[in-house]
Amino acid sequence: MRTERSKRPREHSSRISSTGWGWIITVLLSSTLFSISVPVLSYDYRVHIVPAFVLAFLQSGALPLAMRQPRIAIAASSTAALALGLVTQQSAGPPWPLPVAAMLTQLAIIALVSLRYHWSTAVTAWLAGVLATVLAVLAGFGHSAALAGAINNCVTFASLAGAILIVGVLIKQRQVIRSQLLVERRISAEEHARRTLIEEKNRVARELHDVVAHNMSVISVQASTAQYRLPGLDVDVRREFDEIAASSRQAMAEMRSLLTVLRATDEDSTDPELRPAPTLRQLPELISAAQRGGITVELVAAGAPEEFAVSHTVGTAGYRIIQEALSNVIRHAPGANTRISVAADQASLRLEVRNAAPPVPSPDRPEGRSTAEAGSGHGIRGMHERSKLVGGTVNTEHLPDGGFIVSAALPLAPEPSAGEPQSIPIRKT
Repeated sequence: MRTERSKRPREHSSRISSTGWGWIITVLLSSTLFSISVPVLSYDYRVHIVPAFVLAFLQSGALPLAMRQPRIAIAASSTAALALGLVTQQSAGPPWPLPVAAMLTQLAIIALVSLRYHWSTAVTAWLAGVLATVLAVLAGFGHSAALAGAINNCVTFASLAGAILIVGVLIKQRQVIRSQLLVERRISAEEHARRTLIEEKNRVARELHDVVAHNMSVISVQASTAQYRLPGLDVDVRREFDEIAASSRQAMAEMRSLLTVLRATDEDSTDPELRPAPTLRQLPELISAAQRGGITVELVAAGAPEEFAVSHTVGTAGYRIIQEALSNVIRHAPGANTRISVAADQASLRLEVRNAAPPVPSPDRPEGRSTAEAGSGHGIRGMHERSKLVGGTVNTEHLPDGGFIVSAALPLAPEPSAGEPQSIPIRKT
């Protein structure tokens, strides 16, 4: 195991990109051709060592230059080819107008340009090389004893360079087509994932509509028509049914807004008007609903100004955390006295929901079981998830007297994508 782990860093460090290998091969080839061109020009073509050195360096140096500056490399190599033809025209034995090393250098430059750049640049390199050799032959006409051989050399160079040009352009076009196919596949995969997400959202919306919204509609209808179906009901009982009907209608309104967001596209879902969740502005209505559920709720704003300004997202998260905490109290500690504290400092909004032990154990919370232990625990998990979405934290704790406490710390900083900050009027008591 240690041996395998020790080998991995070496294998990773030995990896070189294709561009790095291209530079290595180009520099090695350029150095090799330079080391061959200088002695060939000096001994075979009787060129002085200084111009031989300069012309060989100019032509072979254009090869690595073509990696970054193809036009300058083409001009340098073509100029060197023309100069070589002029300074070697008196040589009757060796190949003319281009020595073999110079011809190989020109072919390598054309191959490199055709593989790395647009086909028009590659064609320019081919035309410049052929034109340089033709001009060298025309300038040396009548002075060279091997004119027929020079023409044959020009034709051979043009043919080889043309073949290399065609092959390089075809390879380059294949790479371009392959890159376009990869981009199209990636776009298709992203579009498929987006369609899958939309279909899943629609499926969830249908489930919510079929299961939750339908049952809430039944509750609303039954509560609204109870006084007509059951004559002789007491005034307090009628008021209770009216409150149940109002709460169910409010729940259905929120459900419709949630379904609208689930069925909307990505562009529409960022519209603030489609946000279904209430904010801390609705705390008084939430407390009134909890009191109708049979618990005594006290709202206190301590250690903070009379108003808090938080972002829409933070306000929504705070409302949902308090709502879930009150729901747990109603389900698992009915009749328990509950205290909601809201405080703020320069960095965060602090919420606390503390309930005492219930006067009578509820059916959902037998004696000896805490509030957190009763039920499935999805509510507390949801509190933690909502707080993490806005960068906050939630802590839950059992009290010695049998009560329960939920405390949350949410950042006050408004989020740019969450709309304008809201003011939550909460007076100190």
